[in-house]
Amino acid sequence: MDAFCICLKVPATNSGFGIYLCYARNGGSKGQEFTRDQRYKLHGDRKFYDLSKDRLEKNPLSKQARKENDAIAYEKLAKVLSG
Repeated sequence: MDAFCICLKVPATNSGFGIYLCYARNGGSKGQEFTRDQRYKLHGDRKFYDLSKDRLEKNPLSKQARKENDAIAYEKLAKVLSG
């Protein structure tokens, strides 16, 4: 059976919120973590997706390809991910 944990965090420096998830297949000790908001998702390995354009997470946004709104969302989610 898969282990699944969800924690909501509200960054002290941001009025919005992000969802932090940690997933460990079969209850293993090493899990994958990511955070997301309504539009964007940031994985622990720093792969960043615009889910409104890439629901299946096939094409991460590179730093060079990010627009201003993308960069703001990335920073917000990175704060949630770093705890």
